[in-house]
Amino acid sequence: MEGAAEAGEACRVVELSHCPGGLVIVLCPAPLDPLSHPLAKPEKLGGVRPGSLSMGYEDDWSRAYYALVAPGGGGFYMEGGMDAFDDPGCGAEAVPLIMQWLAAHTRGLDLGFIEAILSHRVFRSA
Repeated sequence: MEGAAEAGEACRVVELSHCPGGLVIVLCPAPLDPLSHPLAKPEKLGGVRPGSLSMGYEDDWSRAYYALVAPGGGGFYMEGGMDAFDDPGCGAEAVPLIMQWLAAHTRGLDLGFIEAILSHRVFRSA
């Protein structure tokens, strides 16, 4: 599934179905908003501030939702089963994928800080 792109480049969807509970990542280049993608569930997130990682959880803690929108647009949306975030293989695959995308397709982000959060807080065993 691909989202429509204003500048000719579409959002990229990566499904890591081998992760426990599944993991879906929507990567959008600037100026697209990853929370506007049909797979995104922005209602599951707390307040979203450009440049900050936003997160939310199902009431039963079965799924987690994360998003980051760059100040100039672009970023990522990610959701998965809670077990996916504790799986070292999922983090080892997802974090570099997200970081490479952000470096190539967004501006105005502290990539070192974002990588540290993804590696040590989101994917707790990456």
